[in-house]
Amino acid sequence: MIHFKPIKVFSLLLSIYCYSFSVLYTEGQKGVVRTLSAKTYGPLILNIGIGFNYAQDKNFMQDVQDNNNEKVPNDYGRMLTGLLSMSIGATSFLDFASSLPIFYDKTGIGNGIRDGGIGDLALSAKLLYPPPGKPRVFHQAFLLSGTIPSGTKSNGIFPRYTCFLDEKPMSGTFYTTDCFTFKPMVLWTFDIGSIVPRFQLDIDLNIGGIFSIDTDRNNIIFLNLALFYTPFEVLS
Repeated sequence: MIHFKPIKVFSLLLSIYCYSFSVLYTEGQKGVVRTLSAKTYGPLILNIGIGFNYAQDKNFMQDVQDNNNEKVPNDYGRMLTGLLSMSIGATSFLDFASSLPIFYDKTGIGNGIRDGGIGDLALSAKLLYPPPGKPRVFHQAFLLSGTIPSGTKSNGIFPRYTCFLDEKPMSGTFYTTDCFTFKPMVLWTFDIGSIVPRFQLDIDLNIGGIFSIDTDRNNIIFLNLALFYTPFEVLS
């Protein structure tokens, strides 16, 4: 007699996260605020994230003019930034991610000037090397990301990509760099919890830069450091 057992043909682990802050700067990759983790999500893990950030500063910009060269009152600058992101763990050592920022600006109180639009689409890939195996302290990954100039060029009151601008006064493309940018990074993570299970602490260190193909734009070299502590499974 022949016995047949059920065969599991395909399984997909889907997890949907709603971030509030860190997703704004990690562009869908695993990390803390502006610092990324070398660890990957794992195979067949899909993440969908949304985050918002509100900022207000009276002295954020001085002598602001809109795209019609009309002076914007020097009053409280209110900036709302949202980000939609999606990432997928293709394998245990490879992640892909994409994100799209959404901007909204308003000046003054009451009937102030307001404007909004979308920013540049970001795409990234992270390769963990060596691939994951037994629990270990040191993790190393390589990340390459870039942006496509998809932002609205005619909208905006406060520039959001000021790190690339070298012109004074700033004008024009407030919601886009108006050129392709590339961000290569080396990611290191030290997993203290792998040797001290009761102390789940990750130390993340990033070295990288942001470069554009426009010779009139500024380039950036950066070093990021973050501590990620998880005292309980539901609290980090």
